[in-house]
Amino acid sequence: NLSVVQRMAYAVVLKHFYNAPKPPKGEFRWIPVADLCKMMGYVSTDFFYLDEQLFKLQKTIIEWKGDKEGEFTRVNFFSYVMLKDGVMYYDFHPVLQAHMADKKNLFALLDLGAMKNLKSRHSIALYEICARFKPNGKTGYRWGTPCFTLEDLKDVLTGNPDSYPAIKDFKKRVLNPSIKEINDKTNLDIEAEFQKQGRRIIGVRFSVG
Repeated sequence: NLSVVQRMAYAVVLKHFYNAPKPPKGEFRWIPVADLCKMMGYVSTDFFYLDEQLFKLQKTIIEWKGDKEGEFTRVNFFSYVMLKDGVMYYDFHPVLQAHMADKKNLFALLDLGAMKNLKSRHSIALYEICARFKPNGKTGYRWGTPCFTLEDLKDVLTGNPDSYPAIKDFKKRVLNPSIKEINDKTNLDIEAEFQKQGRRIIGVRFSVG
């Protein structure tokens, strides 16, 4: 359940982590705060607010579910952050670093220039999902995303799997505006396809072009 600023900082730093040279032993990756703001599309001069958002992001827990019921792995997003002389130094937990190494295509396919045009945290979250499944030579995806249960999709987009009990409200307030904003403002063209059980919608997947 991240704010727009937190979500963009998350995307920028992950991509920066990949592109920046590995630092010497005992040192940390770093990025000028001015560059961070530019890549995020953060135009405010309220750096106290930015620092507050980074602090909340550092406390954010990332969780991977295990193969068996009740199994999980959890780490904080940042393991280390220091702001000094206009520079942000940072590091990630080794578990998160290992996961990122296995998922390089996800971060490589994020277009930060397009993402910073998005004003809704729901849109940014949906863009992150769909960008990974854009057809390309590296991944070979042709149709789009897998099918998500409504609960999982609500959890990712709103931070609460029980939000918007009425599907019409979820579509009106979250899903449809997010799809429109992504299609209007980014390099992706997505469309939702609903999986039904009788008349009840039980899942959603997205075509990605």
